[in-house]
Amino acid sequence: ASGLPLLASNINGIRDYTKQGITGYYYDPLDTFGFSNGIEVLLENDELRKKMGSNNQLVAQKFDKKCVNKIMLNIYSRFI
Repeated sequence: ASGLPLLASNINGIRDYTKQGITGYYYDPLDTFGFSNGIEVLLENDELRKKMGSNNQLVAQKFDKKCVNKIMLNIYSRFI
């Protein structure tokens, strides 16, 4: 949401908002080479870093409190 690219572990909920090559990169948690390579790629490419950051701002909107509350209200309304 802050407009930065992600370098994340490929585990659990993180995959929900990390789009490989679009919002950043994700790696196996023990892949130190992958993480260091991702840092290097982003440091060397300002345009890619900015594009991924912008993409993250768009993806983060899906997880905004108002959006999540609306989804949850729709779910719970089916059972009331």
